[in-house]
Amino acid sequence: MIIINRIICSQRSIGKIVLFILFALLFLNQQNIVDYATSLFYLLFSFEIALLAYFFYAFEKKSAQVEHAQREIINLKNALASHETAKKLLFLEKERYRITNQLTNDILFEYDVKSDILTNSIKFQEFIGKSPIIYNFSKIIPSSTLLPKSDKRMLHELYIKLMTGAPKISTEIRILNIKHPDQYNWWHINGETIYNDQHEPIKLVGKIINIDAQKKEIESLQAKAYRDSLTGLYNKMITQSLINELIKKQKPHQIHALMIIDIDNFKSINDTLGHLVGDEVLISVTNQLKGLFGKHDIVGRIGGDEFVVFMYNIRSMKDVIVKANAITNVLRTNYFDQDINYAISGSIGISLCPQDGRNYKELLKKADNALYKIKKSGKDDFALANSVEIYSQYFESSN
Repeated sequence: MIIINRIICSQRSIGKIVLFILFALLFLNQQNIVDYATSLFYLLFSFEIALLAYFFYAFEKKSAQVEHAQREIINLKNALASHETAKKLLFLEKERYRITNQLTNDILFEYDVKSDILTNSIKFQEFIGKSPIIYNFSKIIPSSTLLPKSDKRMLHELYIKLMTGAPKISTEIRILNIKHPDQYNWWHINGETIYNDQHEPIKLVGKIINIDAQKKEIESLQAKAYRDSLTGLYNKMITQSLINELIKKQKPHQIHALMIIDIDNFKSINDTLGHLVGDEVLISVTNQLKGLFGKHDIVGRIGGDEFVVFMYNIRSMKDVIVKANAITNVLRTNYFDQDINYAISGSIGISLCPQDGRNYKELLKKADNALYKIKKSGKDDFALANSVEIYSQYFESSN
């Protein structure tokens, strides 16, 4: 009866099924009812134990899932917190970059090789007057109106260096001054290359520094060191140095001419009319000489009233004679003081390179000898170290 009560008390469906089977067996065979009931009891007990184990296993599994979910939630919260921290750090970094950029006069830039886009900081627009983002950068360099021709070539060479994998680039270029369109400002470009996994250049980052003030200061110091303070021409030392440098680069077929020019009667004007008038004469002579010679020629003042001109790569003896006549013509001037006429003129001695010498001193010596002859014979003219016929033969053999 205890077994039957245990079965009846069971609230599960399985208990009812077992009870039905028990009564069926009782009806068929009453003697074996106890044995059958006992077997069924152990069977039911085992089933409940298994069911309990299953529910315990399911509970453990569910607990593990809940614990895993809780960990995921915690990780997500941490990730969100990290993201918020990263956003704050990024904001602070942007603010630091913005403030630093405002406090400096440097232009920060980034060039992307693949897109060919140059991105500059806002200072670029402030100083250069153009958009800070430049598309098709490498293609617009040759047509840029911001750079002089020589600096365009320099910038293109810099681009070639970047594309061939140079780790760093550095150069000085001139960029148009937006406030004074007829002037250029000096800028220094510094950049470092960023590579991909194949060590191919993908970006160039760096800065553009305004060095105009420093450059002009250097030019001013150089002018004081290289130039004559009164006339602005090259002084004696630099004249000699520049002429020797050109002679070293001379090609076999080239011929150059050196002229030494002396102002006739300059001492009498300087002594009579004073040094101020004498300075005016020297400045006037300087301006006349500058107007007669090109950028490849060298014009210098080597003494009180002595000038040297080095004509580079002359084509014929006729060119030398034409220039010599032009100099004597423009130097013929009259100065008056209390009805006294002071006539100014110029005497010139000329030597050729390499026929009369292969350096400044040799050429100056030959030209000075020719000058002495013309001074002795009446001034206001020019003389050659050799005859026109001899010089003409040199030109014929060089052509």
